[in-house]
Amino acid sequence: ADSNETSNESVILREAEYYKHHLEEFERIKSIDESQRDWMRLSFRPPTLQIIFSDIANEACVEIIQAAHEADTHICRKANELNCHVLTNDTDFIIYDLKRGFLMLDLFEYKALVTGSIPDETPSIRCSLFSIDGLARAFPGIRKEIMPLFAALLDQNVVHCETVE
Repeated sequence: ADSNETSNESVILREAEYYKHHLEEFERIKSIDESQRDWMRLSFRPPTLQIIFSDIANEACVEIIQAAHEADTHICRKANELNCHVLTNDTDFIIYDLKRGFLMLDLFEYKALVTGSIPDETPSIRCSLFSIDGLARAFPGIRKEIMPLFAALLDQNVVHCETVE
């Protein structure tokens, strides 16, 4: 009974901490001037956001893959398989050889849509495309095969063992 009680208390404390954190974040958001709000960068995310995102993705027939651990290599493999970009805020993807590169969500200029010169053309969102090839061009003399080592030297936080063997 004692260990069960301790476990319940632990769960209650974690939940209280979770709600306290989100309440503090909500109060911080309320105090931000409306013109300075950038909803894409807020650390506060409604708990139902993942459910809503999953529902919308399912309706659009978008495959959702979840992993309980570091999933970068799985994401890269799937993106290359599908010949598509990776949409992320994780700079770790700069060291992977992605066929189409990756797009940083934080760098999307979603507030100012770009309209083309063609009448009735759908407006688009300006963004930045990153790739290991682009990084290699920015650092002449550093081959893309050694970029993971270069990233580690620059304090990039994930480098897989087999990469540096």
